[in-house]
Amino acid sequence: MEWKQVMASSSVAAIAYDEGKRECWIKFNNGAIYAYEDVSPEEFHDLNGTPSKGRYVQIVLRRGKAARKESDPPKQENE
Repeated sequence: MEWKQVMASSSVAAIAYDEGKRECWIKFNNGAIYAYEDVSPEEFHDLNGTPSKGRYVQIVLRRGKAARKESDPPKQENE
């Protein structure tokens, strides 16, 4: 799983997706990291393609998905 940096977002710094676990990881500009559960590949694709990542997180992920706050980012596959 690799982080993708998000440019020009007032709230989201980076996003990542673990397809095997169906988890979407969001790193916020304030340093908080959340893992959202049961996110389909299509939903992650939509997040990746939307011009407003923060709005997508608010409307789709926070309202419709279970989440947990993480203290550390997920390990890269090659670590």
